[in-house]
Amino acid sequence: MQIIELELDYYDFFCPATGEQILYEDDCNEDAKSLQAYWVDLFFEEPFIKNIKLANAWENFLEKNENKSQGSFKMLEDFFRQYPEPHWVVFSLTNSGVGCGGESSSTSWLVLDLNVKK
Repeated sequence: MQIIELELDYYDFFCPATGEQILYEDDCNEDAKSLQAYWVDLFFEEPFIKNIKLANAWENFLEKNENKSQGSFKMLEDFFRQYPEPHWVVFSLTNSGVGCGGESSSTSWLVLDLNVKK
């Protein structure tokens, strides 16, 4: 899968193929047809994976790599790059801002099927 990195100062995000809103300020539209999965850096170990084949591949990948930098974002992106789904794209969205008295940022990885029909 291709990974597209974006830095945003807002949380609204729409699927470029369907126009469906995927991210809201405080929530993710898990029912969006194009959304296959997402990971959030703050809850990295608890991804939302809607697609069964992707969930199984992620579990197998974790088992094979359990001794290698477990829980790293690079490992996650390696998984995305090797997953054989040509119509899916990963949007790596980094939101930056000020919170709790200092600068903060958060990254989410959204796996979208861009071949889905509206």
